[in-house]
Amino acid sequence: MKNLTLLLILSLCFAFSSCKDNSVSSAECTPVVEAMFENLKKMAPADAQEQVDQKKAMLIPVLQKECEKGVYDLNCLKNAKDIASLQLCKK
Repeated sequence: MKNLTLLLILSLCFAFSSCKDNSVSSAECTPVVEAMFENLKKMAPADAQEQVDQKKAMLIPVLQKECEKGVYDLNCLKNAKDIASLQLCKK
């Protein structure tokens, strides 16, 4: 019984120590998210600029949090041209 308990504890320690942390710092995510919204603004027609600004206010906190959790590939996110392409940037 002691051997089984020891084996279980060692297995759990190994499992937790081998888990890779995918988190990204806020300092890395902020310029990427800002660059993505600049791309969105460039691609939007002149009459849709206000909509982009409204979406930006709503989406920045969400995208920032997901970016910091490591959900997105940063290069892909930085180059995203529209909201739909964000799904392609998920890891």
